Amino acid sequence: MNPSLQSLRAFRAVGELGSFAAAARQLDVTGSAVTKLVAALEAQLSVRLLQRSTRKVSLTSAGESFLPECAQLLDEIDATFARVQAQGQAVKGRLRLSVPSSFALRWLQPRLPTFLRQNPELQLDLQLTDRYVDLVAECFDAAIRIGTSLPDSSLHARAIGRIPRVLVASPAYLTCSPALREPADLALHNALRFAWSRSGDHWPFIVNGRSLQVEVNGQLRVDNSVMLRDSLRSGLGIALTPIFIVDDLIRSGEVKALLSDFLPPPLTVYAISTQRLLPLPRTQVMVDFLSRELASSGYSNSG
Repeated sequence: MNPSLQSLRAFRAVGELGSFAAAARQLDVTGSAVTKLVAALEAQLSVRLLQRSTRKVSLTSAGESFLPECAQLLDEIDATFARVQAQGQAVKGRLRLSVPSSFALRWLQPRLPTFLRQNPELQLDLQLTDRYVDLVAECFDAAIRIGTSLPDSSLHARAIGRIPRVLVASPAYLTCSPALREPADLALHNALRFAWSRSGDHWPFIVNGRSLQVEVNGQLRVDNSVMLRDSLRSGLGIALTPIFIVDDLIRSGEVKALLSDFLPPPLTVYAISTQRLLPLPRTQVMVDFLSRELASSGYSNSG
């Protein structure tokens, strides 16, 4: 039989407060109830967690290692309960959200009417930008970021999707350009580079099972993926880009996908918020919606 939540809460309270009496006051139960709950937990785990004496209570070595894990588990359970309760409540108020421009225009915009109809009392304030905003200083509830990783931060990050990358160019560009058989051949091509990309002038590929950075150069660097898309259609060069930027152009034949055997791993879509364990209901409902829509688009985080 697994330990009860009550016994875990009792142990946490005693371990953090160092007193059965203080734990009883915090949990609003009797001291004898706390004692019985902790004893039951120790019996179930077959290990002593607390060292009792007439003057004080201290953690054993097993208790010291178990306490932070127990606290984290209880916090996550409480957060889950709060999210479930919030689902039964109307989502109200203003949600200020930062979203990458191209992701908003190419992928999110067609799905927004559904989200807004589902949450009629929510006011959505979107800022379309490819820079990393300061959520706290600029008063954002959350942000969507797309990349291979995130810098260390006190903010809470949840991975909600994975976006494949594609190397593409128009047939007109390819007709007038050198052959492209492997990533090294990109040295002879006009690379269209996205200014906000962390890869910069070194595009990542997988060659013989190993990661390889290929240096590229070209006439155009731009900080807007929509303009990068138009430059591809005009035959100005070749680009490594998230697939949602050009998926329709690939289907129509306006651009051609290249070097599919060498493409790097997908980018991760992150939802960033300042609330670590208990996101506001209006933030949570948006993040859950995006996660579901990404999955239905084939961009599941587990894919």
